[in-house]
Amino acid sequence: MSMKEEIEMGRVNVKSLGSLFPRMDICYGNHDLRAYKAVKEKGIIAEMLYSLSELYRCPPGWRFDYEFRHEGVSYFHGDGYSGQKGALEAAMKRRGSVVIGHLHSFGGIHYHNNGQNQIFGLNVGCLIDASLPAFNYAATAKDKPTLGCGVVIEGGQSAYFVPMEV
Repeated sequence: MSMKEEIEMGRVNVKSLGSLFPRMDICYGNHDLRAYKAVKEKGIIAEMLYSLSELYRCPPGWRFDYEFRHEGVSYFHGDGYSGQKGALEAAMKRRGSVVIGHLHSFGGIHYHNNGQNQIFGLNVGCLIDASLPAFNYAATAKDKPTLGCGVVIEGGQSAYFVPMEV
């Protein structure tokens, strides 16, 4: 599949998601920003590129940023954290509940209580199709993608991971 075909497929998916979720906060991930880093290395300025929102023709209610905070919970991609308890490590370092998705091979939630407050670290896994050429780089990895999503309960006090049946 060519890059142009992947973008067109992404636009089709965004259109259907946009009808289900007219408002959405989307955290940039390390893969989203690869093209920007590559062109910067070639001396091309970012102003010459489409934003992700423009490229995929996202609904006007979709916001992109590196991090969002809702009801005391931080949502960000999770670069810099790794392993099965990466989300918990992020929560403990920030001393607040977090939701991340960078750790493709691990999905789940861990809680921590220090006697003063309770926090959680939720890793939502991912929803990638590992059979696509874009993921060939991980074909020999011992850990495979954990497909699923996370749900944070209103108020941000609790959450859970929902694995996708494969």
